[in-house]
Amino acid sequence: MNKKGLELSINFIVVVILALVVFGLGLVLFKSVFSESQDLTDKVTEDTERRLNNLLIKGDELVIIPNFVQGIKPGDSHQFPLGIKADTSKCANLQPEQLSEQTFSVQTSFDMAVDENDRKIDLIFEKQRDISEWVFSESTYLIKNHENKIMGVPIRVGKSFQTDATYVFNVEVKCNGQKYGDLQKVYVTVI
Repeated sequence: MNKKGLELSINFIVVVILALVVFGLGLVLFKSVFSESQDLTDKVTEDTERRLNNLLIKGDELVIIPNFVQGIKPGDSHQFPLGIKADTSKCANLQPEQLSEQTFSVQTSFDMAVDENDRKIDLIFEKQRDISEWVFSESTYLIKNHENKIMGVPIRVGKSFQTDATYVFNVEVKCNGQKYGDLQKVYVTVI
């Protein structure tokens, strides 16, 4: 048997095995990153959900974010709990047969940034675009009439942003494409 041919075959097998190991590690890394991004949406603790439900039941608000200020480190994220009290009679332009349930959309957008002295920071367009990527711009939920829906509004702070600055985001809920409840604001201080 030819020793060079055998040596070439063994080298080829070793390279294939190493390639499969690297490919497998890449898949594991991809899966962990993807599952982490899935964890960002809609998660709030049971205690927060219980408290928010109580606030919605006892109060007159249709939309509420009780904890709207949070310090977040660059690269980290936070779930702002949002509660929606579904009263489809308050949704605009609905037919009677549409009142049993309705699709509500939650739209999050960047509003402005202020420094530690509460002075507005003028941001260049590219920075504003980067900050807009901290949020999921829109999520939709099908909610039955007279039910409450509790979800998280995730914000993940970019890695290269000014610390001790506060970034303000608008959270608007819409029903049937029209404003539903009061505009909510969340404040993220980069620490």
